[in-house]
Amino acid sequence: MLAKQAAGYFTAPAGATPAAATGYAVRQGRLEGSNVGAAEGAVRLVNVIRQFEMLQRALALAGR
Repeated sequence: MLAKQAAGYFTAPAGATPAAATGYAVRQGRLEGSNVGAAEGAVRLVNVIRQFEMLQRALALAGR
């Protein structure tokens, strides 16, 4: 169990040894894939832009 320290640091208890990592592979020349689909990201971006424009118009009308 790690103990929390200041500024986001953690320390292991005295005498603790790290466990060996399992279930991984290092492959040279490979690129890591994204965990988000490009189409889904584009749709979300368009929705956020539309919401921003709607709020911007509402603020402009309220300021008149």
